[in-house]
Amino acid sequence: MARESLENLIFEREEEYDPYFEDELDRRRPRWIKERSEYFENYDDLDFVTHFRLSKPSALSVLDMIENQLEFPTDSGKR
Repeated sequence: MARESLENLIFEREEEYDPYFEDELDRRRPRWIKERSEYFENYDDLDFVTHFRLSKPSALSVLDMIENQLEFPTDSGKR
């Protein structure tokens, strides 16, 4: 449906239709999943504060307060 809408926006008349356009729509960049950093483990206390402007104990406190409100699109976000 979205593809048809896109084609309708681009091609006002049928004679403007480009058969190669469908091939371009089907080509997509491969999905790239970035590995999460373990900031609590990788950063010492000073680097953590410099990067996040919170100390590690403060960040843990905030996470404890909001953990039930966090939503993840997939189960892979839950650890």
